Amino acid sequence: MAPGKLVVENLSGDVNEDGVKELFSEAGLVDSIDFESSTRCVVKFYNSNHAREAMDKLNGTELKGKPMIITLCENPCRKAKLWVSIDGPTIDNDNFKALLSSSGAVDSFEMVSQHPDKSTWIVQFDSETSATNAIEYCNGAEINGRKFLVSKYDACKNLCVECRPKAVDENNIQSAFSLYGECTVNMEKDKNCKLTGVGIVSYTTSKGPEEAMRNLNGTKLGSVRLYVRGIVTQTVTEDNNPEEAPIIAVTEDNNTEEAQIFVIEDGREQFVATVNMKDFTSIPDFLQSLNKVWADHKHSSPLEEISLASPWPGYKVVYKHVDSKNKEVIQPFEDVEALFNEDPFEHSKLWFLGMVNRIEFYKK
Repeated sequence: MAPGKLVVENLSGDVNEDGVKELFSEAGLVDSIDFESSTRCVVKFYNSNHAREAMDKLNGTELKGKPMIITLCENPCRKAKLWVSIDGPTIDNDNFKALLSSSGAVDSFEMVSQHPDKSTWIVQFDSETSATNAIEYCNGAEINGRKFLVSKYDACKNLCVECRPKAVDENNIQSAFSLYGECTVNMEKDKNCKLTGVGIVSYTTSKGPEEAMRNLNGTKLGSVRLYVRGIVTQTVTEDNNPEEAPIIAVTEDNNTEEAQIFVIEDGREQFVATVNMKDFTSIPDFLQSLNKVWADHKHSSPLEEISLASPWPGYKVVYKHVDSKNKEVIQPFEDVEALFNEDPFEHSKLWFLGMVNRIEFYKK
């Protein structure tokens, strides 16, 4: 009888190999268990019938509080595995699969990184032909307000990383990312030789970027917060020369250090204050600063309680990220409570603080 393999996903982070083996062995003799990440493993049975029996019995059942998602793995083609990066609004699993399935059968997919305006996925197609179709039809395409960038999994060995604050020790970054494979780190500097907080981590294998993204995005390294913004892949220019280009766009103007505060009443705009956004390591820190600005502006005592959605009574607030040169609005943040309800992770809140550089209060 031919062997059978199962892909087990949505595992709790504290599940180990022994626990998985004990559970799945109830269906038959298990050959091996390979953890591809902290939440995903492949269970190999000596008998394919036992694999199917385990899938039928255990799919959807909970292991340490999380329902397992189990699919039959029939030797997936390595060349049919893709990275997909999406710039734009959040997309749910059903719509994501439906969109990619137009290129061919999707065996499995998983979102490995999410920010309010970007998400990164790994997709396994049934064949190299289907994967090639997805690259041809989706790479660079704008679909329903989202820009898709698609690349073969094995072609992506580099990561784009952002750090807050910007002054970081490159050796510490190297040590953190080296836990997931041999790599080099190159932190960028501006024309004044000051660190921009953005860098490229280059691995020798394609597995390193995936593991680093899963484990380091949003974590703290001492006083520094790490953001894995996306992968870097080989692209082709108009003259057919390959060059390294980020699968997500990160520019020097993406992050800001100062935010200007304005009050708009009766159509007139009044500058009130400037706050240094790099000083804030949490939303409460930011709100405390807005509270102080309120007290100074109104010549009154600080408010007892304020929220991000309504920090000043009697005013509507609009947070914006504007181009520092032409003042064009790049991204407004009007419904911030809904934003964080959809994406409650701490690193997304810090990303928000790193993007806002204009705050407008409109008299109601």
